[in-house]
Parts: sequence; structure tokens; C-alpha cells
Amino acid sequence: QAQAQAQAQPQPAAGVATPAATSQAAPGAAGPAATAAQSTASELRGRARAAGAARLRAAAAAHEAAAARNEECEARVAKVQQLRLPAAATGQVAELDCEQRLGKATGCKSLGELLAHGRPAAEACKPLAQAAAATAWSATHAAAEEAAKRARAMRKAAEELAATCRSVATSALGAGLEREALRTAAADLCTSRLQAMPSPPSALKVRLGCRLLARRLQEGRRA
Repeated sequence: QAQAQAQAQPQPAAGVATPAATSQAAPGAAGPAATAAQSTASELRGRARAAGAARLRAAAAAHEAAAARNEECEARVAKVQQLRLPAAATGQVAELDCEQRLGKATGCKSLGELLAHGRPAAEACKPLAQAAAATAWSATHAAAEEAAKRARAMRKAAEELAATCRSVATSALGAGLEREALRTAAADLCTSRLQAMPSPPSALKVRLGCRLLARRLQEGRRA
């Protein structure tokens, strides 16, 4: 009866590896290297998302700068209006005061002209607020773009590093070496390929990383 049950069990088709055979064939050392590379790539994707959030911060910074400049402008204009000068003189004084505080910034001339034509402070201060918003946006957005650029470069470097480690593991294991010969060959091959990358890691990282990869390959082959 036991023999009949064994014959009834579905047998794997020819050429199809069973899970056990697959686990035995897969080198145990390639897993940790791939896991480390995936972890690094995940971290870098997080940085890229942070760079995207920085663009939102740029918009928030622009809004805050505009609100602050508008509040300051209206307060300064109110003090000038307390002098009860003619509209033309009010505009001229407000424009001069603006330029003395902010330089000949965009908006000071418009402020004076609008006040000279009797427009309310809330309307006259809008050009100043818009100029402040544009300046804040440019500064913050430029920083965000630079952060995104660095994140893309780091992500690309991590992907290249992972591909190089997989290539080294495949080549070293494919040579059929064992023990110390495998470890030495893997370390030397890893070092040469990493140093040949367009933007190679530091010498210390290359040495430590290749040493770790070679040891994991040796341990995986021994297991």
C-alpha cells in the first residue's frame, strides 16, 4: 500500500528543478549581497521621495514669505499714511522707504505708483509679496532639485554596485573553485571590477565589501 501511495505522488517533469534542488543549487552567499543592495536601493528611494516633498516645502516657503512680506509692507504703509501726505507724496515716501529696506527690489516701484494713484495698501503691497514668494520658491526649489539629483545618482550607483556583486558571485562560483581559492579569487575579482566602475566606492569600502562578499561565497559553497 505504501508503494502504491508513493507511485501515486506526482513526479516533477524532466528538467524541472524541485524547490529543494533549487535551494541547494543557489549559492548561499549571493543572498546577503542582494539583500544589502536592495536595502540600500530602498533607502535611496526614500531620499528621492524626500526630495519630492522638498518641492512641496518650496511652495509652502513661498506662501509664508509672501504673507510675511505683505504684513510688513502694510504695516510700513500704514505708518506713512498716518502722516496724511498727498497721495503722490505718500507713494514716493513709501517707495523710498521700501528701497532703503529691501534695495531696488521688484515691487517697490509698483508700490509707490499704486499708492500715488490712491490704491489701498492691501493692493499696493501685492507686487512686493509676489516678489518675495518668487525669491523663496527659487531658493527652496533649487535646493530640492539638487537633493533629487543626488538621490538619482546614489540610486544609480547602488544599482551598479548590486549588478557588479552579482556578476562577481556568478563568475567566481562558475569557476568551480573551493575554499581559500574561491575566497581569494572572489575578493580579487570583486576589487578589480569595483575599481573599474565609473564612480568607484572608496578604497576602504571596496576592501571591506569585497572581503565580506568573498567570505560569504566561501561559506555558501562549504554549506
